[in-house]
Amino acid sequence: MTYPDLAEALQARILVDQIAEKDAHTPCKRPEPNERRALETHIATLEKAVAKAEALGEQRRQEAQTAAKRVEALEVHIATLEEASRKPKPWVSSGARKPSWRPSGSKVSLPRSSR
Repeated sequence: MTYPDLAEALQARILVDQIAEKDAHTPCKRPEPNERRALETHIATLEKAVAKAEALGEQRRQEAQTAAKRVEALEVHIATLEEASRKPKPWVSSGARKPSWRPSGSKVSLPRSSR
């Protein structure tokens, strides 16, 4: 960097520092009463929206937790069924016929003998 470039950069830096110092000492403008009411109304609306979003988030968290528990229970049930399916069946090794399963409460009809 040459001396003229350095001088120019320092002048720009000094100017920026002066502007920042001046802005730091400038008092902030107070909102007008109508503006204040509008801002307070807007803040109240935002607070209601945040409360609603938090409640919805909690509901979704509980739903996800319930779904996770259901998945876990189903995985345990699947593992139990898989384990049961791996056990040897008595009718397979003895050559006996596989039992026929009927729904509970169904009646067995026997063939009628002809006379």
